[in-house]
Amino acid sequence: RVTGRPLVATFAALIFAVHPMRHEVVAWVSGTTESLWSVFFFAALLAYLKSREVHRVRWMGVSGIFYAAALLSKETAIVFPAVVFAHAWIYGERVAGEKQRGVWRRLSGALLVALAYAPLALLYLVVRVHVLHGFSHALSRMSLPTFALTLPSILFFYVKQWLLPLRMSVFYDTESWSHFSVQHVLLPLLGVALVATVVWLFRRKLGTREVAFAVACILIPLAPVLDLAVLPPGELAHDRYFYVPGFGAALLVSLAFEKLASGIVVWRLPQRWLLATLALLMLLCCDTANAVRYWANDNVLYTHSYGIAPKNFIVRANYARQLIIQGD
Repeated sequence: RVTGRPLVATFAALIFAVHPMRHEVVAWVSGTTESLWSVFFFAALLAYLKSREVHRVRWMGVSGIFYAAALLSKETAIVFPAVVFAHAWIYGERVAGEKQRGVWRRLSGALLVALAYAPLALLYLVVRVHVLHGFSHALSRMSLPTFALTLPSILFFYVKQWLLPLRMSVFYDTESWSHFSVQHVLLPLLGVALVATVVWLFRRKLGTREVAFAVACILIPLAPVLDLAVLPPGELAHDRYFYVPGFGAALLVSLAFEKLASGIVVWRLPQRWLLATLALLMLLCCDTANAVRYWANDNVLYTHSYGIAPKNFIVRANYARQLIIQGD
């Protein structure tokens, strides 16, 4: 629906499915909220895309129903209208017999489409605030300078986990930083900037609109978990937080791999694309199988976690508990 290109869709779906960062959502029962709200998120998105083609009011109504279900599954779904706004603004809306609308007309049109979801979001917010006596509650005190110094390392964590998913764990040594550090602030910032620069430089070759929408699908669903003050200390970053944002990341990688889709055809598929896809899938499947086996039981889980994140106090406490149970 987004690109109109079957190879891009196939590759993106495969990578989204088997990437090792999914291990926590699949293996941990409490992580199923991520996959649950993502079902309704994608259903709402598909219904919205359908509304751009036929029966606008009907399909927008269907999209609204799925959006409500997503909200009841997890509060992160509140950002869905922002994704719709991004798509409507990036792609615009070509009216029969008219040229592509200008920037400001596209902007106002996108805003009107996104506002269609406002009543549902408002109703949810009213109920949530009433029940919880507030939308959210800070679990740690984090000043603005500390947030600014910590954010680069958190963003780089997700970039690194997606591009080099080698050491999966339920917990990581992600700490807040109140002072400037070359290792924990400057280098992560440069790493994120480098990836952003590469994406920017190749945006036209990959498809400007598709790249823009993919980036929006990464940043918008990720935004709620970048409010670091509402996350418990020791849990500033988790693989499960990147579940839905992984859709945007998978789309970006898929757009890059599509450039291999030329030359000899095998089984009605471009040979170079097919071989590269199979090779990458094999590597990711092996990493995923390795990541999932650490969830066999609490002892295996926290022994492994201690090896990955020995400074994380949650890991240390749970690992100590397993040692006590064993009489060690």
